[in-house]
Amino acid sequence: MPTIKEGTEVKKYTLSIGLNDKDRYAQIVTFENAKDIIVKELSKQGLDCTVYKANGVYTHENGKTVSEETVRVDCYQFDDNSIFQKVVKSCTNLKSLLNQESIAYEVQEVEGGLL
Repeated sequence: MPTIKEGTEVKKYTLSIGLNDKDRYAQIVTFENAKDIIVKELSKQGLDCTVYKANGVYTHENGKTVSEETVRVDCYQFDDNSIFQKVVKSCTNLKSLLNQESIAYEVQEVEGGLL
């Protein structure tokens, strides 16, 4: 990967993946196991990432609201314009692997680089 100059605009993709099972409304996979599944899937797509723990609240399509342990993932687009498609494919696979109703994502333009 080429060195990115200071002050370069890059895209930051942040995923929020709740850990409660969509059918049971309870957590059945540990954070560590979920993290391993997520990292393996993102790596298959060639995505580098940072993974960390958070807590979230989610309202299901049926109106039921749950509080849940959440995995947050940050990915950066430095020189690969296909990253969005890779994120979408990963999220689609992760929804099935972790039995999730949805995965929230956010895209930000940030200034950053690799030193």
